[in-house]
Amino acid sequence: MCGISGIVSNNAELVHNFSKSAVEILKHRGPDEQDYKIIGECGLAHTRLSIVDLTSGNQPMKSSMQDVHLVFNGEIYGYKELRKNAELCGDYQFKTNSDTELLLALYYKFGEDFIKHLPGCFAFALWDNDKKKLICGRDRFGEKPFYYALIDGGIIFASEIKALVKSGLVDLSVDRDSVGHFLQFEYVNPRRSFYQNIQTLNPAQCLTFSQSKLDVRSYWNLPATNWNISYDEAKERLEILFKEAVRKQMVADVSVGAFLSGGIDSSTIVAVASGMTNQRLKTFAFKLDARGNNDHLYAEAVSKKYNTEHYVLDSNDFDFVDLMCKMPEIYDEPIADQACMLQYLISVEAKKHVKVVLAGEGGDELLAGYTRHRGPYDRNLFMTANPLHYLRKKLQGETKKMFNDGYFKDINEFFFSFPTYARCVSDDDLSQIIKLYKKSKLPQNLIKNTDDMLRFDLQNYLIGNCIVKTDRATMRAGLEARLPFLDVQLAEFLISLPTDMKIRKNFDKSVTDKFILRDVFAQSWPLEVRHRDKRGFGPPPFNQQKLFELANEFIGNSNRKIFAFCNYDYIKNKLIAENADSFVHNNFLMRVLNLSIWGEKWL
Repeated sequence: MCGISGIVSNNAELVHNFSKSAVEILKHRGPDEQDYKIIGECGLAHTRLSIVDLTSGNQPMKSSMQDVHLVFNGEIYGYKELRKNAELCGDYQFKTNSDTELLLALYYKFGEDFIKHLPGCFAFALWDNDKKKLICGRDRFGEKPFYYALIDGGIIFASEIKALVKSGLVDLSVDRDSVGHFLQFEYVNPRRSFYQNIQTLNPAQCLTFSQSKLDVRSYWNLPATNWNISYDEAKERLEILFKEAVRKQMVADVSVGAFLSGGIDSSTIVAVASGMTNQRLKTFAFKLDARGNNDHLYAEAVSKKYNTEHYVLDSNDFDFVDLMCKMPEIYDEPIADQACMLQYLISVEAKKHVKVVLAGEGGDELLAGYTRHRGPYDRNLFMTANPLHYLRKKLQGETKKMFNDGYFKDINEFFFSFPTYARCVSDDDLSQIIKLYKKSKLPQNLIKNTDDMLRFDLQNYLIGNCIVKTDRATMRAGLEARLPFLDVQLAEFLISLPTDMKIRKNFDKSVTDKFILRDVFAQSWPLEVRHRDKRGFGPPPFNQQKLFELANEFIGNSNRKIFAFCNYDYIKNKLIAENADSFVHNNFLMRVLNLSIWGEKWL
C-alpha cells in the first residue's frame, strides 16, 4: 500500500508546491520511497511501501505505450495471471513486474472502462496527457481512501485529508451534518468528509476531471441474491473461493503475518494461510484487561494448533488516555470507536516483524456476524437493544404485534434501535447542540429483512468505521493490511447467498450466525473457538479519573474550538451530571470528548 496525491491547475507554482508538500505529509504511508512528477498542468505524487517488485515498481509510473501517467495505492491480487491474459492486456509492452503497470495496460486496452476489469483493493489517479484528462477510481468496498477538493478551476486529491487540509487551498468550514452523524453513530458518514469543501470518492466510484469539469459515476453495484444455488454447491464454492482469496493475498516479496483475535474470521484466515507458507506464520493478538474478556486465550489456542509465531500485547502496558490525544493525527477526522487505539498499537507491534498482515474485516457484514443481525430471529434482543422502547410497547399491549411466528416484524425499527445505530442523541437534541444544524431523517422502511441489514452495514458501518480504523492505523505504522473476505469474487459470492445460509434459527430457538462458514471450516478451528460467542475488539481499559480530568479539560472549557459550532452550556450540563466512574459509559460525552480533541488539532 502507498500514499497518493495530485493536483490539476494552470498555476505552475501551485502544482509544484502542492506535489512537493504532499509527499512529505504522506510519507508515513510509504516510508520506502517518495517521488512526484509534473506533467504539464498535472502534478502526481507517490509515497511507496514496497511489497511486490521491490526494484522496478516505482511511481509515478508512465505507460510504455501512451503519454499516460499513474499513481496507485493498493494491491491487484492475482496480477501475475492477469498480466498474461491477452484478452485483458492486448499487445501492451510491460517494462516492470509490478501490479501497478497492469492498470496502464488495461487503460491502453479498454480506456476509461478499464476500472470494471480491475480486481483487488485500490485508489488511483491516472493523467492522460494527450487528452488533458484526470481519471481516478476507488475499489468496490472502500478499502483504500480517496479525498478530493475543487480549487479555482482545478482539483487536488490525496489518500488522507491532512494533505488537503495542510495545503491552505481549501476553506475548512466544518460540515455540521457530518458532526451530527458522528455524534449519533460514532463514526463519520462514509459518503462525506468532516469538511464542507472536501469530498470523499465513494466506493465503486470513478471520477474524471477535464477542462475544469468534474464528473463522478458508479461502476459497480452490490449483486442480487442468487436464489438458485443449492446449499451443497454454496459450501463447495465458499471453500474454493476463500482459499483462493487467501492464496492470492499471501503473494508478496516481503514477510506476511496475520492479526488473530481468536474469533472465527481471523481463525479461519490463519488456518488457511498457515498451510500456504513454508515458514511459521507470524500472528498478533491483544490481551485486554477487562472483565470477562479472554479473547487472547482463544487466539493462543489457534496459534498452538497451527504452530504460529505468536505475539501478544498487554493492555496494561499502555496509557490509553494519553494515547487518545494522539489519535487525531493518525485518523484526521473524529473517531469514537476506542478500539482504534488497539488497532494502532497492534499495527506498530506487527510492523516490527512483518510488512503485510491479513485481517478479518468484512466477515461480520458478509455473513451476519453481529448480534443485531439476529434481531428477526430473537425476541429477547429487542429488549436488550432498547429496553425503554420495549417496555413502552409492552405497557401499550403492542408487543404481540411486533412479532409474527417468532420473527420480528418491524425490522427497520429494530435495526435502528440497536446500539450501533441507535442515536444516543436525538435530532431534536442535536438542533440544540449544533448551531445551524438541519435535522436528518431516520430511514423509513429501508430495512425489510436481514439481507437489507447486511447490505446497509456493508455500505455504512464497514466503510465508515471498520475499514477506516484498519487503513489509517496500519498505514501510520508503515504496514499493509489485506482483507481476504473482501476479495471481489468471494465477497460478491457471499453477498449473493440467501440469508438462511448465513444465519439460522435452531430447534432450541437459539440462533447460529455465519452458518455456512462454520459448516465449511469449523473442523479447522480449536474446539473452544467453534462454540465461542461473538466479541468485538472492545474498548481499552482507561484510568477513569484521568479520563474524567481530560474531559473537563476539553469539554468543560468554553474556549475549546468545537464551541464555535457546538452549544457549550448544553454539553457542560451533561458533564456536570457525570463523575469519574460513570463518564466512560456515557457514549454521547465520549464522542464529544473525541470531537474536541480532534478540533484542537485540526481547526
